Amino acid sequence: MSMPAAKIIHPVMQEMVSTGCKNQKAISLAFQTYMELCEVEILWNVEYHFSEELDLIYLSAADKPNGDENLYVPVSYLQIITPEWILEIRKQMEKRHENSIFTFVIRSEDSTSVHYKISPGLVAPLSPDAAKHKKLSDEKRQLFEHEIKKRKCELIASAKKGSKNSESARDKTESIKDKISQETSDCNDDVCEVPITVTIDDDDGDSNQTKQVEVIEL
Repeated sequence: MSMPAAKIIHPVMQEMVSTGCKNQKAISLAFQTYMELCEVEILWNVEYHFSEELDLIYLSAADKPNGDENLYVPVSYLQIITPEWILEIRKQMEKRHENSIFTFVIRSEDSTSVHYKISPGLVAPLSPDAAKHKKLSDEKRQLFEHEIKKRKCELIASAKKGSKNSESARDKTESIKDKISQETSDCNDDVCEVPITVTIDDDDGDSNQTKQVEVIEL
């Protein structure tokens, strides 16, 4: 009776298994990506790395012998990818590979892969409450700027008249403040301080005089 042939495992696969990675799927994806980078992409200096914090095996390689290091993170096509998860991966990898280019290798069950390069500067989105507050704040600021433009001529005229009509200028700015406060009553906790400064030509046209009219706090 013949003995069954021993199963041959690639040496790199054996090394990946011995890293301590508990995610068997991650090991399989990493090995497939390793072979792709070596035999299909034909990259240089292909190496694997194990992140204990992420329980993940990723790879590094270069386009030429002395080229810059690029990072490749194997991911299953079933993986739920969120901005927070991407940021955590980048955070852990930058501890070892500063300023390296970061690419996801998304793999399907039939070994088809798609590469997605992640650009620097990615940030997590705002929470729903923070996004709502920011939208209201932006709308309030836009409304304020619109009202200032509409009343610009009146404010400049008041500034030209000087201190004699300072109360009139203050009344105009208070009017703008009241109107905006009424239309944005659901965003009263946001403070917008805007100094209104106008530059006035002297009668002889030789110099300019700058006057501070009012600071409106909304």
